[in-house]
Amino acid sequence: MVRISVGLIGIVISFLLFILGLMKLFPLFIASLFLFLSIFYTVSSLNGKRGFKGIHS
Repeated sequence: MVRISVGLIGIVISFLLFILGLMKLFPLFIASLFLFLSIFYTVSSLNGKRGFKGIHS
């Protein structure tokens, strides 16, 4: 649960930086990179626990 909340906070912060980047107040390349990485971190933390572990005999 902590990883998901950290990811959501990262998405909000990076989205605000992206908006600043669109207004030419922050570099857009860096802001879009932060936004992509925070979304990727959040999705990977959501998807990591639901993997198939195989059939044990």
